[in-house]
Parts: sequence; structure tokens; C-alpha cells
Amino acid sequence: MTISRYHHRNRSGEKGNILFYILIAIVAFAALSFAVTQSSRESASTIDAGKVDLATTEILDYVTALRGAVQTMTIQGVKQNQVCFDQILFSSTYYHAACNTAKNRVFYNYGGNAPAPHLVAQDALQRSLSGSADYGLWDFPNNIQVKGVGQDCPSDASCNDLVVLLEPLNDLVCKNVNRKMGVDVPDTIPGNLTPVTTTPYTGSFFTGSVIDAPNLNGKRTGCFKNNNGHNVFYAVLVGN
Repeated sequence: MTISRYHHRNRSGEKGNILFYILIAIVAFAALSFAVTQSSRESASTIDAGKVDLATTEILDYVTALRGAVQTMTIQGVKQNQVCFDQILFSSTYYHAACNTAKNRVFYNYGGNAPAPHLVAQDALQRSLSGSADYGLWDFPNNIQVKGVGQDCPSDASCNDLVVLLEPLNDLVCKNVNRKMGVDVPDTIPGNLTPVTTTPYTGSFFTGSVIDAPNLNGKRTGCFKNNNGHNVFYAVLVGN
């Protein structure tokens, strides 16, 4: 009888030890799962931030190339009303008579020799607006003034600036542009005070829209929210 009681007590102890080890294993597994989840989230966040910064840099670098091209053409004696943005991607949207002279063409080897305009990476754009006609396309309008850059005279087309626009940027890239440009309160996308609509530049200016968004006054490059909800990137190539 004594031996039977001993074995019974021994088996009870074994059961207790097994439950204890199972509990430790469950806790360890939960801790490991949490660590893996946190690591994955941090990695995803880092990747997203990297994509945003890369997309922003590509946009700003392209603008630098455009400015350099227009400056080179100006040095070569090309007048502003002769500057031609015509290129096969645009299907003659920007064609005008001065485009017949090679040195007047921004994207031509014997002109500004700027890199051909390209579709912007999807990581930079508001994908929910992918059906819009201007989705990811560079726009060279003839009717834009940027407040605080050059002269401010909205009713006088001669005060218009030679600019390039790009829309619709996503919120992260739009904010990152403003952050890199030193815009005050870059984590809030400024809304433009009036709707901005555009017509293509074909050698002459027409009265139209003013980029007059809070915190962007005098900024040659920035990003604002238009009245249609699109985040619009702009850059002044020549201020007038």
C-alpha cells in the first residue's frame, strides 16, 4: 500500500511539471510572436519611408534638370516665348511655331537636352485617383502665377511664371516635398485659396490661376491641395 501511494504522488508531481512547462512554452511563443510582429511593422515602416523619400528625390531631381535646361537655352539666346515643351509623349499639346527650331526645344539634344518626361512612380501618387486624365503627367501651363515669386499681378498675364506641375501626389510625398523645401508646418498640406486650372504653354501667357496657398508664399517649389482634392506639386522654372 505504501508503494502505491508513493507512485500516485509521483505521477501527480509529473503532471504538475508538464503543465508548468506547457505554460512556459505558451508564454515564450507569445513573446516571440509579438517580437516578430513588431519587427515586421518597423521594417514595413522603414520601407515605406524609403519609398517616399526616393519618390520625392526623383521628382525634385527632374525639376533641377528642367531648370538647368531652360537656363542653358536662355544663355544660348532662346527667348521665353520661344521655349518649346513639345515631346512625343504629349501628342503635340505644347507645339507652337518656335518648336520648328531645334534650339528652342527643351527635350531635344540641340536644345535644352532635358531628360524626356516620364510617368512618375506609383509610389508617389494618389492611387485612388488613377482614373484622372492628368494622373502622373508633367504639366507645363501658360496661366499660372506663384504668389511671392517674381511680380504679383494676377490680372496681367505678363507676370505669369513659367512653371511645371505634377498631380496627384499622395499625402506622404506631398508633405515630404514641403518638408525638404523648408515650408512651415510641413505635416499639414496647405489648401490653395482659389481653384487652380491650367491650359498648356504654347509660347504665350494668359491670365488664369494663382498659387496662393498658406505657407507657400515665395516658395519656388512646393505642394498644395487643390479644390478638387488633388495634391499638386509645382516648381517655378522661370519667375517673371
